[in-house]
Amino acid sequence: MNLAILKNEFFYSIATLLVSFILVQSVYALVIRPKAEVLMQHRLMEMQQGLRQTSLRSFYVIVKDYEQEAACVLALWALSLVAYRAVRVLNDRKLLDVDFLEMNDDLVILPDDVASVSRRVSQVAPTRTKSCCPGPSP
Repeated sequence: MNLAILKNEFFYSIATLLVSFILVQSVYALVIRPKAEVLMQHRLMEMQQGLRQTSLRSFYVIVKDYEQEAACVLALWALSLVAYRAVRVLNDRKLLDVDFLEMNDDLVILPDDVASVSRRVSQVAPTRTKSCCPGPSP
């Protein structure tokens, strides 16, 4: 695999991890933890007054902890990596329909014709073949 592609994937991976962390941390700091705190305070007041003895089952109270936050960060990061791979696969699948040699299907290539076919293959744009055709890296 080309080193440039690996560098791009590495930087994409790191960038999406940072974005995932910032996004999830923001949601937790602005929405989930404040609402969980309000619900828990309300529950504590009700227990002190003797109004309710059941457990509190709120989404915000359940997911307020750091373990759930880390799981959300990693899930969002994994989904972004899967989406990146899906886009790459879809782009590579389009290449399967391209006729690089522009030859008839019933044409037989003899040893004498290899040089001309090789020239056609080398003239294909490098951006179209960077992920599917082997060759020297730039």
